[in-house]
Amino acid sequence: MKITAPNDCDNSPKRRIVKDLVIDLYNGNYDNLLKNINESFVYQRIDKPSINNKENLKKLLEKQSKPTSLTIDQILSHGKFGACNGYLEVSKGATHFAYFFEFKSAGSNLIKKITLYQV
Repeated sequence: MKITAPNDCDNSPKRRIVKDLVIDLYNGNYDNLLKNINESFVYQRIDKPSINNKENLKKLLEKQSKPTSLTIDQILSHGKFGACNGYLEVSKGATHFAYFFEFKSAGSNLIKKITLYQV
């Protein structure tokens, strides 16, 4: 999979975490993703039921088709929040996304909530 992402994330640890997590989501590195999720968490895809169980999240992610390329356009972080947007290229065309992450606290790297918007 071809990956294009901002290179200026090294000065912000949360931006680096957001970048790595989104890459893990689509690269199939689910164990790394799951170890960064708080035990009580919510994965919310807009217009879909939420998931709050790591096993169910892993099953959902394993079902998704692997993209041929991933482009992350922007990554933002502030306090206990992080966000990014971009698009995937898959066999059926392009899918645009926006992820919003809520960490356990501003000083924590554990994710409490992930919200996904996809078009």
